[in-house]
Amino acid sequence: MFLPAIPAYLWVWPNMEGSSAEIFQNLAYIYVLAGTLWIGLRRYQLHQLGVNKKGLGISLAMGLLIILGRTLVILAVDWRLSPPQFDLPRLLGEALFYFGLVGVTEELLFRGLIYRALEDWGLSKKSRFFFLDSP
Repeated sequence: MFLPAIPAYLWVWPNMEGSSAEIFQNLAYIYVLAGTLWIGLRRYQLHQLGVNKKGLGISLAMGLLIILGRTLVILAVDWRLSPPQFDLPRLLGEALFYFGLVGVTEELLFRGLIYRALEDWGLSKKSRFFFLDSP
């Protein structure tokens, strides 16, 4: 299911630029999201894959504090470079992409699917160190 995403890493992203690369990147993540949901929901419910409301508010608040701190550092330090052009639609689009597609797909659903499969296969929670993640 995920084999067609390999060319994206090997050829497309290094060789494409501009809006065509952004469109392809969005389509690649939508494809992986659809595949993860298709595989995961055949056997599990969303809460079994780690998708729930518990801790969502504090996670969003901490993420906003990190973004605010990073922004203040960038604005406060004289980098001797011209400031980047502030484009609100682009900023909102990138936030939606990284938090909505990348975050949900890779960090929540795919990792939840892998952890659930490990538990079903009888591997203990100590086997999570293979994924360089803390329990």
